[in-house]
Amino acid sequence: MPDVTAAKTLRVGLVQLQPTRDVATNLPLVLQAIADAGQQGAELIVIPENALCIGTNQMMRDAAVSLDGPEISAICAAAVHAGAHVVLGASSKSLTGRFCKTPCW
Repeated sequence: MPDVTAAKTLRVGLVQLQPTRDVATNLPLVLQAIADAGQQGAELIVIPENALCIGTNQMMRDAAVSLDGPEISAICAAAVHAGAHVVLGASSKSLTGRFCKTPCW
């Protein structure tokens, strides 16, 4: 039976940034934050909701990313490179094109 009395730790990186309405401007900020947190030993990195785009509901709908698109792929690659899990709340388009608020990890 495993020793349940042994202390376990999880190093969490909490990211703060000021997103704009432009996904192309925000994505490099998110990727750099993931790299920085990974270099500091974070095993779990939490990115703020709407970090890829902030604005009115319509602006976020217009800027919604595809879950199989290059933005999420870049974030996944950054997570792998950092050796960490990343949690991100994003405005996304489902595979059917429907707008969603999506937790990604």
